[in-house]
Amino acid sequence: MQIALAIQIALTAVWLQAGQAPAPPAAAAPPTSTTPPGEATSVQENYDNWTVLCARKDGKRLCTVSQQQLDKDTRQRVVAVELTEVGPTKATGSLLLPFGLAVSKDVALEIDGAALGPPLHFRTCFTPGCLVALNFDGTTIANLKRGGALAVRVTGDNGQPIAFSLPLKGFASAYDRTAALNK
Repeated sequence: MQIALAIQIALTAVWLQAGQAPAPPAAAAPPTSTTPPGEATSVQENYDNWTVLCARKDGKRLCTVSQQQLDKDTRQRVVAVELTEVGPTKATGSLLLPFGLAVSKDVALEIDGAALGPPLHFRTCFTPGCLVALNFDGTTIANLKRGGALAVRVTGDNGQPIAFSLPLKGFASAYDRTAALNK
Protein backbone atom coordinates (compact mmCIF):
# COMPACT_ATOMS: atom_id res chain seq x y z
CA MET A 1 0.00 0.00 0.00
CA GLN A 2 1.31 3.42 -0.82
CA ILE A 3 2.19 5.86 1.96
CA ALA A 4 -0.31 8.57 1.05
CA LEU A 5 -3.25 6.18 0.97
CA ALA A 6 -2.21 4.86 4.38
CA ILE A 7 -2.07 8.43 5.68
CA GLN A 8 -5.50 9.24 4.23
CA ILE A 9 -6.97 6.06 5.69
CA ALA A 10 -5.55 6.95 9.11
CA LEU A 11 -6.80 10.55 8.90
CA THR A 12 -10.26 9.43 7.82
CA ALA A 13 -10.40 6.96 10.71
CA VAL A 14 -9.43 9.72 13.18
CA TRP A 15 -12.07 12.08 11.75
CA LEU A 16 -14.74 9.42 11.86
CA GLN A 17 -13.87 8.37 15.42
CA ALA A 18 -14.05 11.99 16.50
CA GLY A 19 -17.50 12.25 14.90
CA GLN A 20 -16.25 14.71 12.33
CA ALA A 21 -16.20 14.45 8.59
CA PRO A 22 -13.26 15.77 6.63
CA ALA A 23 -13.93 19.16 5.13
CA PRO A 24 -14.93 18.98 1.49
CA PRO A 25 -12.07 19.86 -0.83
CA ALA A 26 -12.00 23.47 -1.91
CA ALA A 27 -10.39 24.99 -4.95
CA ALA A 28 -6.90 26.29 -4.31
CA ALA A 29 -4.61 28.49 -6.32
CA PRO A 30 -1.51 26.52 -7.28
CA PRO A 31 1.36 27.39 -4.94
CA THR A 32 4.44 28.78 -6.62
CA SER A 33 7.01 26.95 -4.50
CA THR A 34 7.93 23.34 -5.17
CA THR A 35 9.08 22.75 -1.60
CA PRO A 36 6.95 22.27 1.48
CA PRO A 37 6.82 25.36 3.68
CA GLY A 38 9.36 25.69 6.49
CA GLU A 39 10.27 22.45 8.18
CA ALA A 40 7.05 20.69 7.19
CA THR A 41 7.32 16.92 6.98
CA SER A 42 3.97 16.60 5.24
CA VAL A 43 1.78 18.76 3.06
CA GLN A 44 -1.87 18.48 2.07
CA GLU A 45 -3.41 20.72 -0.59
CA ASN A 46 -6.88 20.52 -2.14
CA TYR A 47 -7.72 21.20 -5.78
CA ASP A 48 -11.50 20.92 -6.22
CA ASN A 49 -12.15 17.14 -6.05
CA TRP A 50 -8.48 16.15 -5.72
CA THR A 51 -5.97 16.21 -2.90
CA VAL A 52 -2.19 16.49 -3.12
CA LEU A 53 -0.54 14.78 -0.18
CA CYS A 54 3.20 14.70 0.48
CA ALA A 55 5.01 12.88 3.26
CA ARG A 56 8.63 12.11 4.05
CA LYS A 57 9.88 8.59 4.44
CA ASP A 58 13.53 7.78 5.00
CA GLY A 59 14.43 11.38 4.11
CA LYS A 60 12.72 11.15 0.75
CA ARG A 61 9.54 13.02 -0.20
CA LEU A 62 6.65 11.11 -1.78
CA CYS A 63 3.74 13.10 -3.20
CA THR A 64 0.49 11.71 -4.54
CA VAL A 65 -2.72 13.01 -6.03
CA SER A 66 -5.87 11.33 -4.78
CA GLN A 67 -9.61 11.44 -4.42
CA GLN A 68 -11.83 9.50 -2.11
CA GLN A 69 -15.58 9.41 -1.86
CA LEU A 70 -17.44 8.74 1.35
CA ASP A 71 -20.99 7.48 1.79
CA LYS A 72 -23.05 10.54 2.73
CA ASP A 73 -24.86 8.69 5.53
CA THR A 74 -22.25 6.39 7.08
CA ARG A 75 -19.16 8.46 6.15
CA GLN A 76 -17.48 5.17 5.17
CA ARG A 77 -15.13 5.31 2.21
CA VAL A 78 -16.77 3.95 -0.94
CA VAL A 79 -14.01 4.43 -3.50
CA ALA A 80 -10.55 5.99 -3.55
CA VAL A 81 -7.92 6.54 -6.22
CA GLU A 82 -4.31 7.56 -5.74
CA LEU A 83 -1.62 8.31 -8.34
CA THR A 84 2.06 9.14 -8.17
CA GLU A 85 3.91 10.71 -11.08
CA VAL A 86 6.98 8.54 -11.75
CA GLY A 87 8.24 10.22 -14.90
CA PRO A 88 7.25 12.80 -17.46
CA THR A 89 4.85 10.35 -19.13
CA LYS A 90 4.05 7.77 -16.48
CA ALA A 91 1.99 7.51 -13.31
CA THR A 92 1.33 4.54 -11.06
CA GLY A 93 -1.14 4.11 -8.29
CA SER A 94 -4.05 2.25 -6.81
CA LEU A 95 -7.79 2.15 -6.96
CA LEU A 96 -9.43 1.10 -3.69
CA LEU A 97 -12.90 -0.38 -4.04
CA PRO A 98 -15.33 -1.69 -1.41
CA PHE A 99 -16.11 -5.28 -0.51
CA GLY A 100 -19.16 -6.89 -2.08
CA LEU A 101 -17.77 -6.95 -5.61
CA ALA A 102 -17.11 -9.94 -7.84
CA VAL A 103 -13.30 -9.87 -7.66
CA SER A 104 -13.05 -12.52 -10.39
CA LYS A 105 -14.58 -10.04 -12.87
CA ASP A 106 -12.75 -7.27 -14.70
CA VAL A 107 -12.64 -3.61 -13.70
CA ALA A 108 -13.24 -1.21 -16.60
CA LEU A 109 -12.21 2.45 -16.58
CA GLU A 110 -13.71 5.13 -18.80
CA ILE A 111 -13.13 8.83 -19.25
CA ASP A 112 -16.31 10.61 -20.29
CA GLY A 113 -17.71 7.36 -21.71
CA ALA A 114 -14.58 6.36 -23.68
CA ALA A 115 -12.82 3.15 -22.62
CA LEU A 116 -9.49 3.72 -20.92
CA GLY A 117 -7.23 0.86 -21.94
CA PRO A 118 -7.76 -2.85 -21.38
CA PRO A 119 -9.78 -4.17 -18.43
CA LEU A 120 -7.98 -4.31 -15.09
CA HIS A 121 -8.00 -7.01 -12.44
CA PHE A 122 -8.24 -6.90 -8.67
CA ARG A 123 -4.84 -7.32 -7.08
CA THR A 124 -5.77 -8.13 -3.48
CA CYS A 125 -8.27 -7.38 -0.75
CA PHE A 126 -7.46 -6.34 2.82
CA THR A 127 -9.17 -4.49 5.68
CA PRO A 128 -9.89 -1.17 3.87
CA GLY A 129 -11.16 -2.82 0.67
CA CYS A 130 -9.92 -4.32 -2.60
CA LEU A 131 -7.04 -2.90 -4.64
CA VAL A 132 -6.60 -2.52 -8.37
CA ALA A 133 -3.14 -1.46 -9.58
CA LEU A 134 -3.04 1.51 -11.96
CA ASN A 135 -0.34 2.25 -14.55
CA PHE A 136 -1.04 5.23 -16.79
CA ASP A 137 0.97 6.49 -19.75
CA GLY A 138 1.25 10.10 -20.95
CA THR A 139 -1.79 9.85 -23.22
CA THR A 140 -3.97 8.59 -20.38
CA ILE A 141 -2.70 11.31 -18.04
CA ALA A 142 -3.48 13.96 -20.68
CA ASN A 143 -6.99 12.51 -21.12
CA LEU A 144 -7.54 12.59 -17.35
CA LYS A 145 -6.44 16.24 -17.27
CA ARG A 146 -8.96 17.15 -19.99
CA GLY A 147 -11.79 14.86 -18.91
CA GLY A 148 -14.91 15.51 -16.91
CA ALA A 149 -15.26 12.20 -15.03
CA LEU A 150 -13.48 8.90 -14.56
CA ALA A 151 -15.98 6.03 -14.45
CA VAL A 152 -15.08 2.78 -12.70
CA ARG A 153 -17.28 -0.11 -13.84
CA VAL A 154 -17.35 -3.29 -11.77
CA THR A 155 -19.68 -6.20 -11.07
CA GLY A 156 -21.34 -6.77 -7.71
CA ASP A 157 -21.37 -10.16 -5.98
CA ASN A 158 -24.98 -10.45 -7.16
CA GLY A 159 -23.89 -10.12 -10.82
CA GLN A 160 -25.31 -6.61 -11.18
CA PRO A 161 -23.16 -3.89 -12.79
CA ILE A 162 -21.97 -1.11 -10.49
CA ALA A 163 -20.44 2.18 -11.60
CA PHE A 164 -18.50 4.71 -9.56
CA SER A 165 -17.90 8.19 -10.95
CA LEU A 166 -14.87 10.23 -9.92
CA PRO A 167 -15.09 13.87 -11.06
CA LEU A 168 -11.88 15.06 -12.69
CA LYS A 169 -12.36 18.73 -11.80
CA GLY A 170 -9.07 19.92 -10.32
CA PHE A 171 -7.12 16.84 -11.45
CA ALA A 172 -4.86 18.72 -13.89
CA SER A 173 -3.74 21.28 -11.29
CA ALA A 174 -3.34 18.64 -8.58
CA TYR A 175 -1.37 16.29 -10.84
CA ASP A 176 0.93 19.08 -12.04
CA ARG A 177 1.51 20.17 -8.43
CA THR A 178 2.34 16.61 -7.44
CA ALA A 179 4.82 16.33 -10.32
CA ALA A 180 6.48 19.60 -9.28
CA LEU A 181 6.75 18.56 -5.64
CA ASN A 182 8.20 15.14 -6.54
CA LYS A 183 11.16 16.77 -8.33
